[in-house]
Amino acid sequence: MENEEYNATSLVEKTVDNKEKSIDNDENVKTEKIKKIHEDNSSLESSLESDSDNSEKFEKLLKNAKVVNISSFNKNEEYIKKFGDDINRLRKAEYENIFTQNELLRNDFLNHEKLTKEVQNSLEDAK
Repeated sequence: MENEEYNATSLVEKTVDNKEKSIDNDENVKTEKIKKIHEDNSSLESSLESDSDNSEKFEKLLKNAKVVNISSFNKNEEYIKKFGDDINRLRKAEYENIFTQNELLRNDFLNHEKLTKEVQNSLEDAK
């Protein structure tokens, strides 16, 4: 009988020990999760701080920005300031670029019309 009591007592002790271990493990898991959440929050806080640094830099840029009234903006004066006597060359180059672009667009349009007519003719011939 004493042996049975001993076995029952040791069984209860083992069960209690196992439960305590599982409780300890659960607590360890919880503390690890809390640590991880804290680390994530600290990295988030540092990113927020860098955002505030960026916003401060942006505010400084805004303060130093030059406001230009577009309605009174004289393009020729700006070109003269930048390029001096080369303004006529600059104008000529700009006009040449515009002319070239217009010519290319016109050629594309004509080629497109020609292709469309050819497709329509081939469709009519196929009927």
